[in-house]
Parts: sequence; structure tokens; C-alpha cells
Amino acid sequence: MAPKKTRFGQAPAKPEKLVESFLGDDRFLMVSPNAYNSLELGTTQLYNEPVVYNRKRHGHFELDGRRYDFRMRTSVPSNLSEEFLLVDLLHNLDRLPEEKAAVLPKALRRARRMDRARLSRAVKDFGSARAARLLKPVLNPDQATAA
Repeated sequence: MAPKKTRFGQAPAKPEKLVESFLGDDRFLMVSPNAYNSLELGTTQLYNEPVVYNRKRHGHFELDGRRYDFRMRTSVPSNLSEEFLLVDLLHNLDRLPEEKAAVLPKALRRARRMDRARLSRAVKDFGSARAARLLKPVLNPDQATAA
């Protein structure tokens, strides 16, 4: 990549182009865990390390002086949705610095207000067994009460 020159010196590469070049693939989704705050569940932390969901690399890498958390997934969404964010938050609940017991009930209440078909699709396409288990009472209320 050739850095662009500005009157202040060389401009850093755009993170998306940098990650695409590193992966050799444009099928990835770069997300800041700060996006969880937009769900209004009481998460307020700010993060410096973007998460890159992709199909090729796993681990922490430094690119152009900035750290990225690469996480391999078999399926990667093409864009960020509220449903994906909620499913991802539930999958990563233990990684959050907030109290899990406070966030989980709020997340389930939020899930009940979401489009059930879109949420179900996000769980099927991108969710873990844990996210599916936690969302089962929301997605299948008849089965959850019968169990």
C-alpha cells in the first residue's frame, strides 16, 4: 500500500484497506465492542481494539501500529445489524467488564422488542450455542415454558 501524503505528513492507511490487505480477502466485518453501548443495555466501556470477524485468521495482530482482535467464523455478516450485535454480546458476555447478572436481563428484554425472524436468523447464521440457549425463551416462548 502506498501512503497518501497530506500537508501534515503521510496519512495512515484506512483500517478497512489495511485489514483487507492483511487477510487477502474482503469478506470480513470490523466491529468495535463500543457498538454494544448502542444497544442501551448498561454497557459503557470504551475499547481500543477493534474485533475483525473473518474466515482466515484468529488472534491479536498489530497492523500499522494498531492492535486488532481477529476472530475466525465460518459465516461473517456483510454489515452490522442490531440483531448481530445482540447475539455477539451474548456470545461474549464473559469478556465484558460489566456485571453479567445486570446485562443479561436487559439484553433479553431488548431481544423481546426485536424482530423475532431477524433475531432468529442472526442466531442461526452467527450465533454460538450459548447465545442460542440464552435466547431460546425469547425465540421459542412455547418450548421454553414447556421445558
